[in-house]
Amino acid sequence: MTASSPDSPSHDLTRVEGLPVYTYDDESLGVVTRVVSTQGSNPRRYIVVKGNLYATGEYYVPEAEIQRVGQARILLQTTRDDLAEFDWFKRPEGILSTN
Repeated sequence: MTASSPDSPSHDLTRVEGLPVYTYDDESLGVVTRVVSTQGSNPRRYIVVKGNLYATGEYYVPEAEIQRVGQARILLQTTRDDLAEFDWFKRPEGILSTN
């Protein structure tokens, strides 16, 4: 499990809508519906994923939890078991934009 860090490398999230998202242990989390950003002194980006692993709601996955963005899918640094420790169902405060 990793912790979100503002020092994490940025990813090209311009063409990720519709890509499937997988946990590090190869469990399908869902599909990206959009990318959102927060405002303020420490802005962060999130991919919004329509979930299918635990629930059909939306996950707000911090960019810092992304290990790799490929042409066919996004791979997270997080395992399925680690997901229980995160509150990714809650919309982050200060959402600035949707693209």
